[in-house]
Amino acid sequence: MAVQSTVEIPSAVSEFYDRTLLDRALPELNHELFGQIRPLETAMGLIIKFRRYNALTTTVTPLTEGVPPSSDAMSKTDITSTVKTYGAYVEWTDDVELTSPDAILTELDELEGEQAGQSIDLLRRDTLVAGTSVSYATGAQRGTVNTILTTTLCAKAHRLLRANNASWLRTYLSGSTKVGTVPIRNSFVALTHPHVGYDVRNFTGFRGIEEYGQIQPIHETEYGALPSAGIRFLESTHAKIYTNAGAVATGVGGVAVQSTGGTSADVYVTLIFAANAFGVVPLRGNAMKSFLKPRGSSGVADPVDQIGTLGWKAKTTQVILNDNFMTRIESSASA
Repeated sequence: MAVQSTVEIPSAVSEFYDRTLLDRALPELNHELFGQIRPLETAMGLIIKFRRYNALTTTVTPLTEGVPPSSDAMSKTDITSTVKTYGAYVEWTDDVELTSPDAILTELDELEGEQAGQSIDLLRRDTLVAGTSVSYATGAQRGTVNTILTTTLCAKAHRLLRANNASWLRTYLSGSTKVGTVPIRNSFVALTHPHVGYDVRNFTGFRGIEEYGQIQPIHETEYGALPSAGIRFLESTHAKIYTNAGAVATGVGGVAVQSTGGTSADVYVTLIFAANAFGVVPLRGNAMKSFLKPRGSSGVADPVDQIGTLGWKAKTTQVILNDNFMTRIESSASA
């Protein structure tokens, strides 16, 4: 077990020590903002079923006088997902608690909270990037990609969603511990990595949030919009990157692209959402909990009060509800 001892957290005895701890670099957590929130009640099992009744076939044939038409048959689509449990914890010794000049328990609590939020965000992301609707900036597969995102690709994504009768997003999840949504102006929304965001900011027709006027940003991570494509852009370093997964990074069209290994292009995923594309399912009352076990609370497992623990546990799942209401673009990003 990885027990935090004075080896990992030594006392500062030989030099001046500034007890104001440094901020940690943290990603923005925005991969669940635009999903349907559907808490699963306790004592109802771990599997949730979403159901959609499919549209009836249109009819343009005139009726024959005196002859009743054939009746229509309804059909449905069921989508299920299973709630799973995630969690982690840290341990500390009595020497750390009693001799360290830092507020160790406060720091551990913050670290655990950050770990929990980031872990759940990555779970959401990895489900969403596995959708079936995808286009590539170059060629017809990930391995051929070596060009950056363009306004044309964004416009085609907008065209695809509208052709699929996808609805504008009108709300997003509040992101608080309470279940709730916040209204937004009708739009599609794209989630990008900052490297891709650099290219988006150079689009012809791009408008930064400082140009919005009376329109409020959707979220603190929103950085602008492409009105011609009806898309607003948010960014996070948690956006999916397939490193060295593209074609040779040769600077196609005079644009050098990002390459972790220096040879093949890194491939960045831009997710674009309409309404009702995916669902977020926490287990009500148990979506996220933290657990503090002070030294001495473990009985015979801690006979002389040496070890304390702090951890978190989440019970949740996420599922794509309609691939026609979301798409992704896999592109390179400018070096």
